Amino acid sequence: DVTSQAGVSWNGGTSGITAGDYDNDGFIDLYLGNTSSPGCKLFHNNGNGTFSDVTSSAGVTGYTDTRTAAFVDYNNDGLLDIFVSNHDFYNYSNQMYRNNGNGTFTDVGAQLHLSGQWMGDYFGTAWGDFNNDGAIDLFAVGHIDKYVLFRNNNCPGNYLNVRLIGTVSNYNGIGALIKLWTGSICLTRSIIAGEGMHDFHSLPVEFGLGNNTFIDSLIVNWPSGIVQRFDSILVNQFITIVEGATAIFHKNTIQSKNGCLSVMVYPNPFTTKTVIKFQILCVGEKTNVYNLIPGTLNIYDVSGKLVKQFVIHDLRLTNVTWDGMDKENNILSNGVYFCTVTTSAVKRTIKLLLIR
Repeated sequence: DVTSQAGVSWNGGTSGITAGDYDNDGFIDLYLGNTSSPGCKLFHNNGNGTFSDVTSSAGVTGYTDTRTAAFVDYNNDGLLDIFVSNHDFYNYSNQMYRNNGNGTFTDVGAQLHLSGQWMGDYFGTAWGDFNNDGAIDLFAVGHIDKYVLFRNNNCPGNYLNVRLIGTVSNYNGIGALIKLWTGSICLTRSIIAGEGMHDFHSLPVEFGLGNNTFIDSLIVNWPSGIVQRFDSILVNQFITIVEGATAIFHKNTIQSKNGCLSVMVYPNPFTTKTVIKFQILCVGEKTNVYNLIPGTLNIYDVSGKLVKQFVIHDLRLTNVTWDGMDKENNILSNGVYFCTVTTSAVKRTIKLLLIR
């Protein structure tokens, strides 16, 4: 027991604990939703096995009847905010403490319509992107307004949604630590199975990236000890990382029993050219080595006529640039086209829109 040595002693009542790196220093901090005076506690991780109580200076003392609490980046600015729900559903309800990026927080709960009379007293919350728009939403359960789904309309920043699938570690990657570098910023997030009072949030990790438009690198530290690194990742997409795999699967990955095919197109719609990026992979029966399968990339018009074809040979990660020309290098007219990537194991079709 290193509680006292670590500086996180607390002799009062606590109804929910949440953990997250709110200041992006690479160390996981703690926030306690308390039911005793003087209120909640924010413990900053000093990175040397000790914590400092910064509750007062951060402005997140809250109240003494907290039900649950959660670190969440509601506005995708790359800084973890703190959501708190209290038993008093009439006077002060819930708080959404927006992270100001300087060690302090500002309560914007009422401004975001997450706080008000006759709402709150939530015993359990689940934060997750239910409509896949890149903004993290809230499903809350409580005494007063029962079951409530709050859609997030206040999320201007870029994002990356990362799902982990364990092969050596547990399937959901619980306990894994993910670090993401974008410019001079490093974001650290962990996969947690349950926190707060009765909270269970979406297992995919939602990284808020603010105005950053490119991810330099992403490192996954699995519970098994396996470490994976991926470089040069585009923002505003949903990806899946399989433990031990050498490539990333994207949201539009199609899987069959023989293999996986991931296709991404950017920009789409396009005016002069678009890049079709794809990974053609399969898993060997006796190994976790991802082997390549040759195939073709065909472009069809709306009538089903083949207008362009690219042959895929032995390429681990392929980028094909299509300039809107047909196979005779004639300029094609505006409209809808279909890109089909085909291998012996699996096939994927994506709609393209050419607007000159």
